[in-house]
Amino acid sequence: MVPTLTYTIPGVASTAPVPLAVQRGNLLFTSGVMGKETDGSLPTDANRQIDLVFQHLITLAEMAGGNKDSIAHINVVLRDSVHRDQVNKVTIKHWPDADNRPARHSEQGATPPDAIIECYMIADVGLNSGKRTIYEIEGVSHTAPIPLGMRMGNLLFSATIHPRESGNSPADPEEQIALAFKNTKDLLALAGGTMNDIVHMNTFIKDANVRRALNGIIRETFPDEHDRPARHTYQVPMSGNAAFNLEFVATLDVGNRIIYEIPGVSHNAPIPLAVKKGNMLFSSTVMGRERDTR
Repeated sequence: MVPTLTYTIPGVASTAPVPLAVQRGNLLFTSGVMGKETDGSLPTDANRQIDLVFQHLITLAEMAGGNKDSIAHINVVLRDSVHRDQVNKVTIKHWPDADNRPARHSEQGATPPDAIIECYMIADVGLNSGKRTIYEIEGVSHTAPIPLGMRMGNLLFSATIHPRESGNSPADPEEQIALAFKNTKDLLALAGGTMNDIVHMNTFIKDANVRRALNGIIRETFPDEHDRPARHTYQVPMSGNAAFNLEFVATLDVGNRIIYEIPGVSHNAPIPLAVKKGNMLFSSTVMGRERDTR
């Protein structure tokens, strides 16, 4: 059995019973990491917090035997989107080569008290460490220092995929969802994959009213109810006419998806409770429902 290893940084780890980082095999996953000083305090200066949180992510990768180029994906939660520019500056400082950066998703959302930023990271600290392949689509890719797609080994991570075409986005939310899924399909094709390789998706909506349209496109894209990716949907603030975006993880060249359900706990929406592909198991949202034992 593959051992599970945990890592912590004194003063930075949560006081809750949650390890700061967990390694299983070559993959390292962090819990939420904040920009704390080693005495446990949070600086009042936002830029200092942002600098520290990225330093902590790199330190955790090094503790697991990797380095900053082992980092595959970073999820950034900002209390206020005004701090995005500083996140971009720190990204460029640590990864100056535009062809060798981790994928990243940034969103404005709730953070712990006094925390300007909280980050979650996935890293590959094994033989694939540092072997990133970057994929971009003209008119869809980011102007920020974020690759649209990044492959490391057989894992493909997307950054935020916006519903853009030639730099423009439709106003209609349903058209936005359809275009974001088209861009997802095109990105997978660049990496030699298909929509059947997606094991997990995070979908982000401005208004809960678009869930029906989203579920419709999910059913159209993945018509077999026994062969869909795991998914979690977040309702988040978005600027202007933006109504939808997504990110995904795909496992390439490792067989088919296997779906797991628990009667009474699984979703009524077109979302499997859990999906396994290769040696990766992802859950969708799991709620505290009683099992149906009938």
